[in-house]
Amino acid sequence: STSVGQGLQSSFRDNANSVQDGKLRNEKKRLDKMVAEQADEIQSLKERVESQKALMHKQSTNLDRLIEERVESGELMEQVFSQVRELQETNEQISATCERASNQLIKKTEEVESFREQVQMYDEVLHSVKSKMLATGNALPSSLRVVLKELL
Repeated sequence: STSVGQGLQSSFRDNANSVQDGKLRNEKKRLDKMVAEQADEIQSLKERVESQKALMHKQSTNLDRLIEERVESGELMEQVFSQVRELQETNEQISATCERASNQLIKKTEEVESFREQVQMYDEVLHSVKSKMLATGNALPSSLRVVLKELL
């Protein structure tokens, strides 16, 4: 009966070992499956990180380009503002020159008008003198009258 007991005990042990082995195999399969899933998730995360890195690099490059364009644009705007200031200064100089020229033109116009008045006055005096000389010349002998008319 001891050997039957020992056999049963051995059989129970074998069964227990077999059940334990089955549980361990099932646990190992479950753990292997979890490890595989974790490996897939890790790989997926690695791919997402690489994708994000590439996107960040692209955005950084675009940002660098935009900053460079802004700097260039700022430099261009400064050049434009500088040219506008120069044009304003030139315009002010031209306006001052035009003002002086206008004042000189007004002065010259007044001088010309005064000269015209003097010429007209001299012309009237000359005409009066000529008329008086002709009237006086009528009293002269005819030979002198011809000479006087040629002179006048």
